[in-house]
Amino acid sequence: MKAIANIKTKEGAVYIGKLCRHFVHKIEAVYEGNTGRAHFPGGICHMQATPEALIFEVEAENTEG
Repeated sequence: MKAIANIKTKEGAVYIGKLCRHFVHKIEAVYEGNTGRAHFPGGICHMQATPEALIFEVEAENTEG
């Protein structure tokens, strides 16, 4: 299962860094520049910042994930 969310913001890269620094206390999370990835128990969240948006692409094996 895959879901994508686009959030309009000009601060996407800043938010990716903040989210990954927060997540890394509990789960595996990495970021570099305009991209990030967080490994949750139920699936993976890929993050990408563009000049106008923050894009989350979430992948899980099923809807529960």
